[in-house]
This record gives sequence, C-alpha cells and structure tokens, in this order.
Amino acid sequence: MDPGRSAIDNIVDGFKDTKDFQRYVVKQLAEQKDLLSRSVLQDNGRKESFGGLRFALDSQKANTKMTLLDLGVKVQDILSQHGVVAKDGHKLTKELMDLVEYWNAGNKMTTFSIDCSSEDSRDSLDEPDYVDAGTQTEEPEPQPTVSPADEDEKSSEVLKKLLNGTEKHRNLEKLVSPSKAVELRRKYVEHASNVNLDNLPHGNYNYDQVLNACCENVIGFMPIPCGAVGPLLLNGEHIYVPMATTEGALLASTNRGCSALASGVTAFVEKDSMTRAPVIQFERVEQAFKFKEWILAPQNYQMIKEAFQSTSRFARLTELSVDLQGNYVHLRFAAQTGDAMGMNMISKAVEAAMNTIDRNVHKFKYISISGNQCADKKAAAINWIKGRGKTVHAEAKLTAKTVKDVLKTSVDEMVDLAKAKLLVGSSSGITIGGWNAHAANVVAAIFLATGQDAAQVVSSSMCITMMEKTSEGDLHISCSMKCVEVGTVGGGTILEAQRNALSMLKCAGAHPTKPGANAQRLAKIICATVLAGELSLLASQCSKDLVKTHLKFNRSTASLPRIVEENQITRIPDVKPLERAYKSIAPVNCSSTF
Repeated sequence: MDPGRSAIDNIVDGFKDTKDFQRYVVKQLAEQKDLLSRSVLQDNGRKESFGGLRFALDSQKANTKMTLLDLGVKVQDILSQHGVVAKDGHKLTKELMDLVEYWNAGNKMTTFSIDCSSEDSRDSLDEPDYVDAGTQTEEPEPQPTVSPADEDEKSSEVLKKLLNGTEKHRNLEKLVSPSKAVELRRKYVEHASNVNLDNLPHGNYNYDQVLNACCENVIGFMPIPCGAVGPLLLNGEHIYVPMATTEGALLASTNRGCSALASGVTAFVEKDSMTRAPVIQFERVEQAFKFKEWILAPQNYQMIKEAFQSTSRFARLTELSVDLQGNYVHLRFAAQTGDAMGMNMISKAVEAAMNTIDRNVHKFKYISISGNQCADKKAAAINWIKGRGKTVHAEAKLTAKTVKDVLKTSVDEMVDLAKAKLLVGSSSGITIGGWNAHAANVVAAIFLATGQDAAQVVSSSMCITMMEKTSEGDLHISCSMKCVEVGTVGGGTILEAQRNALSMLKCAGAHPTKPGANAQRLAKIICATVLAGELSLLASQCSKDLVKTHLKFNRSTASLPRIVEENQITRIPDVKPLERAYKSIAPVNCSSTF
C-alpha cells in the first residue's frame, strides 16, 4: 500500500484485472440485504449462485462491458437500501458504487458498468428472499472445464450410486448439469418403476430455467397441444389468444364466440390486490378484541404498513381486515403486487409485518402465515365478495341478426337459458362463483399456455355470466370475474414457450412504465375470452348442437378396443378369454351371461 496515494487508489491497485474486480464487487453487493438471492451469470456463460447479481460479458462492443443484468432492479435500489434515493442510501453501498465509477474512469479498455434499466425479470416483482444481516456469502471456487468424456464417466458413477441407493435422485442437480440430471433421473425412474419413458420427451429443453424455479425432480416436460383463437376485438384491439388444452371442440367453440363478437368486447379491471391472511391465537376472546382495536388504530396501522412495504418496491398495502373467530384472529392483508401474481411477494411482506406486530404485542401465538382466509386455491366466498387478484368485467352487445346467423339461435332463447341454467341452476346447486357455463375451460387453457399457476384455476374461474335482451331486441352479455390470479413475471412465465405465448398477447414481462399494467392486460384478455366461450357454448345448448359438436371434435378412436362382431358374441364357448374378462368385472349380484 502506498501511503502517498488515496485510499481508493490503493483499493483499485489490489485487483489483477477486471474479472478480479468483478468478483470483489459481487461479493460486496451480495452482503447488502436488498441484493441477495439472485443468480450470477459469469462471463464464461456459466451460472453461479453467488449472493446475487447477474453479470454477463458483452463481447460485441469495442469497449467490453461487464453489465449487471439484474433485470428489474432500479438504479436507485442498487445505490441504496429499500428504494431510498442514493444520497440518503446505505453508506457502504454508495461507497461501492463510487468505487465502480472510479474503476471505469481509469480502465477505458475494459469498462465495468451497472445497467438496471430493464424490468424484464421474474425478480422485478417476485423479489429475492432476505437473509440475516450476519450471513456472509462466500465466493464460489472456480470450476474446472470438464471434457465430455469426464462428464460421461462422472455420470456413470452417479447413476451407479442412484441404483445402489447410496445417492438420492433429488440431489442430482448438485452433482451434474440440469440436463444431465434429467437424463440420469429418467434412467433411475425407469429402472425403479420398470417402465419406459420414451414417449415422455426431455430433449431440446432449457432446464436451467426450471432449476430452483418451476419444478423439482425433473424427468422431462409434458407437451400439450396449443392453439389460438381470434381475432378477438378487445377494447378496440384485435388479439389472437393462445390456449393449451386436450379438450377437443373447446377452441373451435371459443373461436366461434370471437367471430360473433366481431363488433367488439369492452373489459376493465375494477380492483387489483393479492391477499395473504395469517392467523394468530390469544388466550381469551377479550384479548383478541383488544388486539383488533390496537391494530386498526391509525398510528399502529401505519407502522405495520411501513414494515410491510419495506420488503418490496412493488408491494403496496391497500387493505388490512381483521376477523375474530373466538380467540383466533385472522388478518387479511391485501396489496398491489405489480406485474407479479404476487404470492411470494406478499408472503414476504406479511412476515415483516408479523415481526413488527410481535415486537409490539405480547401473549399471542402465531399459528400460521396462512389461516385460509386468503383464500388461495379454493373457491371461497370471501374471494367472491372481497376479490383477490384482479376483479375484471367484460361486456358486449350482439345484434339479433348476429345471434341468428352466427350462433344459430335467438336472443330470447339465450336469455331464457342463462336464467334457467346460470342463475337458477347454479344457485340451487349451491356453487360459489359458479354462475357460468364453463369459464374454467377457458381459464385453464390460457393459464397453461401462459405459465400461470394451474391450481389457481379453481378460484380464478369464478365467474357470473349474465344475459339480457335490450330495448332494441339485441343481446347484452357480461362476465364478471372477482378472483383472476395472474402475473406476467415469475413462476412459469419465465419459461420460453410460455413467455412466447405472453408475447402474443403483448404482455410478457413487467410493464416498463406502469407496474401491474401487463398483468391487468392479461386478466382482461382472459375475461373477454371467457365471454366468447360462454357465448358459443350456451348458443350450442340452445340449438341442441352440443353433443353433435363434441362427437365431431372431441372423440378419438385411437385408444378404443376393437369392436367385437355380432357372430363372435353369440359363440360364447369359442371366446373364453372374453368370457373370463367379463366375469372378472361383473358385479357379484349380476348374471355373468350375455
């Protein structure tokens, strides 16, 4: 160290090259709480788990840049803590950024920079988990280059360990690359279950995206036919909607609905808030009641809100409701979550809020972060009444001529069916959010195509479809959906095929200027497509064409058994295998003769 030079000069002199400096910056930034748990892409293209930044070497530029592709993290969040502006931010983080700028100024040929303008990432909204402040992130050891022969030898050794039970297949990704792990796990499963997986594809797939994000114990991927319906004229824009399904006639019917809606559909989002509802318990009901008074006091609510919102620059608490059930207290947090579906984000925020409550309130038991008033993945009345995710409405008007020419029925028949089936039938059947014909069909197909959480179809498909005859004799139809739980970042939306489907809808990733706009756009498209599906199915039931249509589009003979000729059935003694098979499935109290 040269005492005649500045401290920053002495620090810079300690690095061999840009790569060495890069490692230092990554390590230091990784120790800042708001930049943990992201993946690092080193300049050789190899991904590393390293505290959390993603670097890439852009070799196309004359002045090679090390670029921070932590997509979705704003510059002010890099320079500070929890979104505070740089000049008021964390001192250590600010000093580190000054060091980066100084390095750039003195190293013109190899410039190290931070570029955080993009929001196109699952982490832009589903932000990383925090770790304790004392947790240190160790720099990974450099990994030697492995030749194909060495990799094959290693794979053989790992497979032997799997088969003799000395290694668990869940650990494969720690031992070999994700794609190699899939190959080895397939061999292990085939051996263990004595089945052949040849018809379950696994090649030509990016398993790096799946790792630690979408699926564990991967053995391949499940191809589902994906079609498109449209054009659907929604809010003045023509859209083709991707739908993945194995149900024949669904897309054909929905496409007819789009044709009937040629004059256009109007849709809008009324409310946007994801919910999480922890449950706590007091010894007495009186304590629970006093707690409710305490938490709803303006100063206490504000304290909890600040703790909640400190975990993310996107999570914004919009409502906190308190429900007493005896000495149990259910707290239902509702928050905007930008373009993420938001369950991870709001769960993290609720944990911070509960920690604040715990520091200020004593003598209660924190039972669970979810007390089932959220209510996630359930057709719950609370979701229908209060909403969860996006509350969306879509409507359209069809002329009597369109109903007759395209849908092959009449306005009066449609209105009568809607009343008898959707209102009276569903209500007498005691459904929750089930006042529709088949909203779940359309929701499930779009969810699968766009990488949404398939289990949330149960709540996201809650819908009421209403039809009325206008004073002009036309048909007015509307769909209201109170719980559309969708996102355009995070989860399955990061996968290439699903992201491509979102690109079709012009809502892939996070919106660059209006957080939440892309997810709301997807919700409106889903509601409008549901309306198209409702219209066509109900029309086919009015015209008595439903069975005929399904027999045409939804009936495969690929797996049907060979039809037995009539003369074979009469010669029972000559078909003993058939007779034995029939006896094996016939009820005990029934005759076993033909």
